[in-house]
Amino acid sequence: RERERERERERERERERMCDRHGRVCAGGVSEDPEAAEGERLLLAGSFDLAAAALDLACTREHARGLLLRGYMHKFGLGGEIECARAFDLMQRSGASGYAPALCAMATSLHQGKGVERNADAAAELVTRSFFATREQALRGDDWLAQFILGYTYSCGIAHVSANHALAAECYAGAAQHGFVVSIYNLGVVYENGNGVAADVSRAIELYSEAARMGYRLARCALGTMYELGRGVAPDSRRALALYKEAAEQGSPEAQTYIGTIYYEGNDIIEEDKQEALKWFTKAAARGNSLAQNKIAIMYYYGKGGLELSYPTAVEYFRMAAESGNKYGQYNLGMCYENGQGVDRPDLGMAMEWYQRSAAQGYGEALHTLGLAHLTERRGVDRNVDKAIALLERAGNAGHVESLEILAGAYDGKFHLGFQPDDERRVHFLRKAALLQSADSIGELAEMHERSGGPVPYDPEEARRWWKRLAGLDEHREKATQRVHMLFARYALVWSPRRHTKFPREFQEMVRAVMAVAAVAAAACESSNALPIGWIPNELVHAIIRQLANSLFADSSHVPLTDSEQRLCAEVEEAEIARD
Repeated sequence: RERERERERERERERERMCDRHGRVCAGGVSEDPEAAEGERLLLAGSFDLAAAALDLACTREHARGLLLRGYMHKFGLGGEIECARAFDLMQRSGASGYAPALCAMATSLHQGKGVERNADAAAELVTRSFFATREQALRGDDWLAQFILGYTYSCGIAHVSANHALAAECYAGAAQHGFVVSIYNLGVVYENGNGVAADVSRAIELYSEAARMGYRLARCALGTMYELGRGVAPDSRRALALYKEAAEQGSPEAQTYIGTIYYEGNDIIEEDKQEALKWFTKAAARGNSLAQNKIAIMYYYGKGGLELSYPTAVEYFRMAAESGNKYGQYNLGMCYENGQGVDRPDLGMAMEWYQRSAAQGYGEALHTLGLAHLTERRGVDRNVDKAIALLERAGNAGHVESLEILAGAYDGKFHLGFQPDDERRVHFLRKAALLQSADSIGELAEMHERSGGPVPYDPEEARRWWKRLAGLDEHREKATQRVHMLFARYALVWSPRRHTKFPREFQEMVRAVMAVAAVAAAACESSNALPIGWIPNELVHAIIRQLANSLFADSSHVPLTDSEQRLCAEVEEAEIARD
């Protein structure tokens, strides 16, 4: 351990020597400027318009800190539109004097490709020159801006600075204590997602609320999403819509897209209105929101919202979204190329290229499509079972139900893929699919538990639980109810007092009722022995069974999960695609 610590110290010294070779940059050393100081005070107080006016005066004097602060206001849309190109220009002017935080800020923009063409080499060179000086300034604890930039750099992970979410969270917390609204919001994201800290949705809501009160539109969007989805708070569609509209009035394309989605789908307070949705999507698309561009493309593709069906126009919008990096737009554009819709001719090569770009971002549908291509030798690729299974597993982890069903079938030996059936893997994928509301998987698990000698233990109670869950899906309610009727009827025919302990409590009550009827019938026949079940009128038996079975489904949407199902749910929740 000591040798490892010594090696780490040597690496640290080497990095500092690299800084020396590139020329020392100033860690602070920025002269005082009254307008810059006033602008910074107003920025931390949330008075963005007044802060912008003061910092603009400081910028006329090329004050390094003033330029950087004004650049960040443009980058995050504080007091105006998001203008990343303008932000990078101001950062360059600030960094021209060798101001380390500005050089580090430029590195993150070059790394992300925001406001400037992405350039990993230039980002690495800048972070090498400026990181240690920025860190020195941040560690002194008196410079919130250096702390924020350091946290942002740790979040990105550039060159020799590895991504470190725990350190990023510490830096964001330091800047948040000074009142910087973006740092408060970023810290909320950290707590919501559990990046570098234990996930704490309640703490995330507190931070989002604080940033929203200061007028930060991204915080209003995030808080609106919490209310819309009921994460950490009671679901409140009205509150969510109000927050989205506040952010939309500030020019937030994300909020405009969320409002459009509400009108597109409808909810408990808004009726579905595709034309109103199109208006909001158009506003957001004009501001470059790729999700809105993809939504408009879908409306042209299917001819919705009063639009005439137009594949060429749909492709135009799909391409906008795809080239902006939207994984849905990339997949949809690939489908258009494969089917020859809205393009000159089908082009399988282009289709596969877009599928792969979408899959690289973890989109389940794209991963599923590529997995099937390798499994079936379609779309111009060779058969590769190992690669197909790997892709389908990634799709399943992203919440793609059909991939999970195929994997369950593959491990059952249905597809003759060249490997031995594996009951444990098969049941694992069936359970994952069932937790994602796959009716076929739920039914199959229920049937497995009804049989002895199968891949799962014989357990009538567990079978009942799965049928009850299937009944919670409206389109399968009748089938599941009938199945439980049959299950109870089967129990009634084989029941004996010595084996009743394994049967559901409801079934035991049903048996007592049936046997009570049998006792009455036996007494009427002046016999002391219990009668065979066939002596009891069938209509009465089935009436009792039906009444008890139907009572099971009064709360069918609230079936308690077992410990193993809770663990699977946690895996599924981690991998599910979050709402854009």
